[in-house]
Amino acid sequence: MGRYVKTNILSEDAFAHVSSLGVVFATVEDAGQCLLRILSDTSINGHSIFVSGRKWAAQGYLDLDLEDYAGSALIQEIQEDQMKSAPASLGLFV
Repeated sequence: MGRYVKTNILSEDAFAHVSSLGVVFATVEDAGQCLLRILSDTSINGHSIFVSGRKWAAQGYLDLDLEDYAGSALIQEIQEDQMKSAPASLGLFV
């Protein structure tokens, strides 16, 4: 569910721009570990899992369990960080 995982889908320039704004990337390896957890742990069925930079989660992903995070400062920080490269004030088509 995370927004930024560095892959070859975007150019190095695009990732450099986002990095220059302080956005922390999740790794492909962490996304893979998250997938393995989802596939192997039946107790998390129905949970919202967020693949994130390690600044928010030591494993590179966390269970958001959104009902428990309502109004949380962590969710607010994640959302603000992910919008740095394309703030709403710039509109949809920059």
